Amino acid sequence: MLKKDYANLPIMNSVDDVVKRMLSLEMASQREKMKVKIQQLVEKVRRSPNDNGSFEVQVAALTAKIRTLEEHLQRHPKDKSNRRCMLMDLDRRRKMLGYLRRVNYSTFEKTCKQLDIQYSPPQPYARRITKRWLVKKALCIKVWSRLDTEKPLCRSWK
Repeated sequence: MLKKDYANLPIMNSVDDVVKRMLSLEMASQREKMKVKIQQLVEKVRRSPNDNGSFEVQVAALTAKIRTLEEHLQRHPKDKSNRRCMLMDLDRRRKMLGYLRRVNYSTFEKTCKQLDIQYSPPQPYARRITKRWLVKKALCIKVWSRLDTEKPLCRSWK
C-alpha cells in the first residue's frame, strides 16, 4: 500500500519496484502510519465528508492512537511514558463514550460496533471495608436497635 500522497499519481504504474517500496507504508514513519490508521477508522464513523469534530470521529481517532500504543507496548513493555499516555487516552475515550451513551444511544452502539470497541460502564462507588468501619457499623446497629426497643421519654416521640 502506497502513501496517501503517492497513491493516485499516474506515474506510479511505470515506476520501479524499489521506488514503490520506498514510497510504501512499509517504509513510512510511525507518524505517517498513525495518520493512515486514523483516516481509515474515521472514514467508518464519519457522518458526512466534512465531519471532523463529532464525538464519533474523536473516538475513532483516539481508538487508532490507543491501538498503535498497544502494539508499541507489546514490543517495548518497559516503556512507562507511553503506557501512561495510553491509559490517559483510554480514560478520555471512556468519558467520550459515556457521554455519547447518555446523549444518543443508537449512535453509541453503532460507533462501538464499527470500531470494534467493547464498552463497560464504570463501577459504582464501593466503600473499602476495614475493621474500623465494621466496628463502627456494628456499634451504630446496636445503638439504633436499642433506641427502637426502649419506650419514648415523652408522648410526642411516638
